[in-house]
Amino acid sequence: MRITRLLNNKMLIISLIILSGLALRVYKLGSYSFFCDEISSIFVSNNLQYVKYDFHPCLYFILLRIWETIFGSGEFSIRLLSVIPGVLSIYFVFKLGEVLFNKRIAIISSIMLAVSAPHIFYSQFARPYIFSALFTIVSLYFLMLSLKNNKNINWAIFSIFSVIGLYTEHFYFLVLISILPVFIYRENRIFLKKWIIVISLILLSYIPAFVIFSGSQFIRIIKNGFWLKQPGLFDLRILFDFFNFEYEYHPSSFIYSFLKVLFILLIICSIYFLRKEKKKLILISCILFLPIALVFLISYITTPIFIERKFLILVPIYYIFIARGIDGIKNTVVKTTALLIIALIAFTSLISYYSIIQPSWKRDFRSVANYVKTNMKSGDIIVHAVPWSVLPFSYYCRPKNIDWYSLVFIDSDKSVIAYHNSYRKSYIVNRVQDISKEVRFNRLWLIAGNFWIGQYGTLDGNSVNIKNWIERSASLQTTKIIDGVFVELYSRKAD
Repeated sequence: MRITRLLNNKMLIISLIILSGLALRVYKLGSYSFFCDEISSIFVSNNLQYVKYDFHPCLYFILLRIWETIFGSGEFSIRLLSVIPGVLSIYFVFKLGEVLFNKRIAIISSIMLAVSAPHIFYSQFARPYIFSALFTIVSLYFLMLSLKNNKNINWAIFSIFSVIGLYTEHFYFLVLISILPVFIYRENRIFLKKWIIVISLILLSYIPAFVIFSGSQFIRIIKNGFWLKQPGLFDLRILFDFFNFEYEYHPSSFIYSFLKVLFILLIICSIYFLRKEKKKLILISCILFLPIALVFLISYITTPIFIERKFLILVPIYYIFIARGIDGIKNTVVKTTALLIIALIAFTSLISYYSIIQPSWKRDFRSVANYVKTNMKSGDIIVHAVPWSVLPFSYYCRPKNIDWYSLVFIDSDKSVIAYHNSYRKSYIVNRVQDISKEVRFNRLWLIAGNFWIGQYGTLDGNSVNIKNWIERSASLQTTKIIDGVFVELYSRKAD
C-alpha cells in the first residue's frame, strides 16, 4: 500500500527523475577541455559585436556574458549554464506529455530524456542548442494549453517563449512553420485567426534582432553556403541514431541494430494507437516530421543546412511519441520487455559516453597547450596544420604572448599559405625560414592531427604535406602525441 502511494506521488516521481538528470549532467562537467565551438561562444560573448558573424542569434551569448561575469570562465562554471536548461527540459517534457496524454507517458518520456546521451552531451556543451530545446518544449507546452482552454495568458506565454526561441536558434522558424497545418485541421480552425495574430506578433518581435545580428549572416550563407553537403539517406540514419540515444558512442553494433528495430516498431505502434486521436496524431507528426522535411527541401533548393544537432529541439517530442507507443501496448510482458531493452540501451550508451566523454573529433587542447607552454623558449613560434586546433590552443595559451601561424599546403608549387594571428591576412611562403615576417625564430612547434570521426591519432592530408614541407629545411627534435594531437618540435636549419 505504501509503495503504491509512493508510485502515485507525481511530485516525488518527477523530483527523482530531475535529480537523476541533474546528477548525470553535472558528472564530469569540467573534466575535459573546451572544444573549438565552445571557445567561439566565449569569444563572441566577450565581444558581442561579433554576434553577427556567428551562426546563432544573440540571446545565448548575452546570457553567457552575464553568467561568466558572475561565475567565472572555468570549464565547469561555463558549462554549468547549459546544465540548467538541460534539467528544466526534463520537467517540461513531463508536463507536455501529461497535457497531451497521461502521467504514464509523461514519466516514460521524461526518464528517456533524463538518460539520453545526446541530450546530456549538449547539456554539458557551451553552445545554444540545449537552450533552443528547452524553449521549444516550453512553447509547445503552452501551445497545448492554449488549444485546450483558449486562455489569453497561455497564448501570451507561448508567444513570449517563441520569441525567445527565435532569439536562440534560427531552426525554431521551422517549428513555427510546422505548427501551421495543426490550425488548418477542422477541429482547430476556430483558433486560426488567433494563431495568425500571434505568429505575426512573434515575427514582428524578431525583426530587430534579425536586422541587427542575423541578416548579414543569412546573406553570406545563401551566397557562399555552409561546409555541409546535401543530405541523403545516410544523414537520415544518423539522425535516427541521434534520436535513439546514440551520439558517436557505439557500445555494440548488434545492440544498436536491435535498438533501431525496436524503435521502428514503437513508431508504428504510436501511429496505430493514435489513429483514433487524429488531432494529436496530426499535431505530433507535423512538429516531429515537417521540420526534417523542410530542412531537406531547403538543402536541395538553396544551401545545405542539415546537421543533426540542430534537431535536438525535436528530441523531447520524439520521446513523447515513443512513450505513447509503449503505453499503448496491452500485453504486460511485451511492454516490460520493451522498457527493459530501452533501459539497457540507454544505460550502455551512458557507460560508453562517460568512458570516452571527449568525442573523437574533440581533443584535449588544455593538455596540449600546457605541454607546449612548459617547454617553450623565447623566440619559438607555433604552426597549426589544422584550423580546428587554433582557437582552443590559443585560448589555453593566453598567459603567454605566443606567435602562431596557420599553414595550408599548396600542392602546385610546394609552397604554403600562412596566416598570422596579428597580421590578419594570408601570404605565400616558399620556405620555413620565411614563415615569420617579424621574428627570427630558431625553433618551431607543429600542431597537427586529424579531427574527423574515426581518424583518431592520424594525420590528415594537409598535416602530412605541412610536415614534409617543414622537414625540407628544419630538423625534427621531439614528437609527442597527446590525445591524438601530434606535437612536434623542430629546430631551423642554417640558412
